[in-house]
Amino acid sequence: ANLSTMKTSVPFTDEKPLFLRLAQIAEYGNLDAKQQRQYDESLDNYLVYFNTLDFREKLGYDKGVETGIKQGLKKGIEQGIEQGIQKGIEQGEKIGREEGAKQEKISIARNLKSAGIMSTEQIALATGLSEEEVAAL
Repeated sequence: ANLSTMKTSVPFTDEKPLFLRLAQIAEYGNLDAKQQRQYDESLDNYLVYFNTLDFREKLGYDKGVETGIKQGLKKGIEQGIEQGIQKGIEQGEKIGREEGAKQEKISIARNLKSAGIMSTEQIALATGLSEEEVAAL
């Protein structure tokens, strides 16, 4: 900036930012038209530069957030599918064990019934089946 090349004759500008700003305004007023135009161009370039940096930073941040969301969503879906498959396997195994145990009870009840050595009530007690289930065999 052009103001930095000028010598400030105001010694108290370091004490308060307000005094520095007032000194800058006074110095600007002492510039001729060409120097003011150069100063204004320098200031415009400075502001454009920092606005561009701010915009790029915001754009980078937004892109980072978007990428993070996509990656998190993808990973979450993968984990959800994996957990769903695992839960399905566990439920399937449980149902299979329950059905296998039930079939085993029915098989034992049939054998006892065909042997004719026990009553329906006794077979029901021995197998854990209901009397109705044993009678239907």
